Amino acid sequence: MCNPTRKMIVFGAGALGMGFLGPEFQGEYRIAFADIDIKADVLDSARRRKAYRVNVRGAAPKCLIVGNVTSFNMSRAEDAPGILDWLRESAIAFTAVGEPNLPKLAATLAPALKGWPQGRRLAILCSENGMDIAKKMTSALEKELGGTIPAGVTIGDTTMGRMCQWLGDAEEADGAETLTDDLRAAVVVEPFHGIPCLAEVLDGIENPGEALEPMTRAEFEREEDIKLLAHNGLHFFLATLGYLKGFEYFSDLPKDRELMGLALRMMEEEVGRAILKKHRAVLRRCEFENYAATILRRITCPNLKDAISRGVRGAYRKLHPGERVMVGAETILAAGAEPKLYLLSLPAALEVTKRMEVVDVPIERALAEQCRIVKGSRLWDLAIQAEGRLKGIL
Repeated sequence: MCNPTRKMIVFGAGALGMGFLGPEFQGEYRIAFADIDIKADVLDSARRRKAYRVNVRGAAPKCLIVGNVTSFNMSRAEDAPGILDWLRESAIAFTAVGEPNLPKLAATLAPALKGWPQGRRLAILCSENGMDIAKKMTSALEKELGGTIPAGVTIGDTTMGRMCQWLGDAEEADGAETLTDDLRAAVVVEPFHGIPCLAEVLDGIENPGEALEPMTRAEFEREEDIKLLAHNGLHFFLATLGYLKGFEYFSDLPKDRELMGLALRMMEEEVGRAILKKHRAVLRRCEFENYAATILRRITCPNLKDAISRGVRGAYRKLHPGERVMVGAETILAAGAEPKLYLLSLPAALEVTKRMEVVDVPIERALAEQCRIVKGSRLWDLAIQAEGRLKGIL
């Protein structure tokens, strides 16, 4: 096993941090995971053992050991100096804590950035789903610092393409290997590699790592739209409709030819048309069409055995303007297509919310308050029509 000397810190010891970032960078960095007390058992075990296991579930499933790791508990005052020292010695830090937790993370980062040495480079790469996460992280940090981000510190978005699951009990995934021998939790991921990011965010950082794929702004914006519409949007579409049709796992969905046919039509007639028109200068038709076919197979991979319950978590929150449903629908409409199929996930999400959380939100209220769509607009009308179409499908 390699024994690198360079350091990296990952804020968030969850499925993405431990299932994607850890495996991708372990050969080039010593990695510290930082999280709060809810992950205390995971953090303590990783610190003691300096390694953990990840289940990679593709055509040929395997168990991968990620080494050269340590951890810090942000809920413990005694760990604060270690977090600050590790951050100051790192050239790259990742955030994988979820958008709602960024302000709390900013409070942790701010002390290390005060008095930041001139000429010292640090790239903070945001891994959360959503649009403009780096801008939100920057705003939260500036508020904590009472001023601008220090020279030498850059903050940028990434796109995370690997599907990762956190299981509280490994038995939920056909006997997956636990993270360590003294834990019941397991991480199950699909085999997928490469982390797109803006090249300018990494300027001045020597050899940032083979996992990172520096891109021009046009190329990166293409990757953002593909991830949000063709991956997150498709995943949510299949999750909400699959849940309402009574399926438990994504791998069961190919049994429903109608649903899979709708998903493929949505990708070809709505998502594909929008993305190809918007990014025609940096995206070939064959590239997107091959991706569209591949992502359907990946999401429904039998070996991954991804639970639909994971895909419908926070269904109502995902109707927010900066999230996959609204951004996708607006992008499709702007391209001259109508998101008639794409918007089926909106009333489906409301029905999921009603069944799971026993919260019944009328569609017009959701459109006005959560989606923030102008009443009487074309998007409003299409969303209302989608509710009727959904009833016909179910």
